[in-house]
Amino acid sequence: MKPYTLPRNLWITAGILCSTFLSCDFFSSTEESSQKQQLHHAYHRNPILTLDLGSTSFSPIDFGFNAPFTDVDCPDGIECSLEQKGEHLVVKTSEKLDLLYAIQASSDNYSNSRIVRGPRKQIATLTLPASEGYTNLRLTGDVNNWTPQAMELRDGIWYYTDTLNPGRYSYQVVADIDNGYSVSTDIWFVDPNNQDSTGNGMGGFNSVWTVESTAEAAFPLSWRGYDYKVNVIIDEPLSRCIALWNGEILLDKELNNDYTLSIPEAAKSIERSYITLIAQQGSSLSQDVVIPLHYGQVIVRPEDKLTRSDYENW
Repeated sequence: MKPYTLPRNLWITAGILCSTFLSCDFFSSTEESSQKQQLHHAYHRNPILTLDLGSTSFSPIDFGFNAPFTDVDCPDGIECSLEQKGEHLVVKTSEKLDLLYAIQASSDNYSNSRIVRGPRKQIATLTLPASEGYTNLRLTGDVNNWTPQAMELRDGIWYYTDTLNPGRYSYQVVADIDNGYSVSTDIWFVDPNNQDSTGNGMGGFNSVWTVESTAEAAFPLSWRGYDYKVNVIIDEPLSRCIALWNGEILLDKELNNDYTLSIPEAAKSIERSYITLIAQQGSSLSQDVVIPLHYGQVIVRPEDKLTRSDYENW
């Protein structure tokens, strides 16, 4: 009797199934598959966040989390608090606010960091022409917690100068008024030379002082990549330089000389990733630098550059 053999079409089907199982790591361990899945889902982008004047609220999604915040580590100069059971991270600015920070937050068993730009303070001056009978002018408003502060009279112009972040500030003018018969002191009124106003919540109006941004143009930041390292090239001292990969702070310090940045070992297991680099030099910030990586190596060939799908898949 001849031995039984499978028909040709069944052998082909079996071969296809076997090939499919092998290509999909069918025979790999559950632990290996779990590690690959965790590695994929652990990767986040490195968006650069911006602080507004006063308070700014960030959600867990801003830090790459799907669960509420459990802890936050903020640097000196800004005040952080978790509100609404960790659904919001509220960041408040202070007088010591700088241009550039790194904030680290945690959620469940994960920790992630973000680069944060601060609003830029600048010298701003408000002027008001002198009027007969109006003396001892003071300005009161958002800029000084509604505590009247003296204006300076020079050559027929009243001046009020302060160091402020760009934004809109409500205010009124306070003066002593002599109408020729009597003197009324501490009279509050809107700026007659400013048509921009807003309601004061009590049926009246406040004038609005708009401080425009005079920020310096972003300066270029030079770097050179080789093997599994990035060399940050310093032409002028940097008061701060921050580098992030996968929400991990690789660098956050002052740099006076060239600095060699080592790429994390974990990057060698990911096909496509990138490092975000930004620096502060005096009162200006650098351009945002994105350094693309392919299995941890810096991409130098134009044909290997990161694509839109690479960003969207992270």
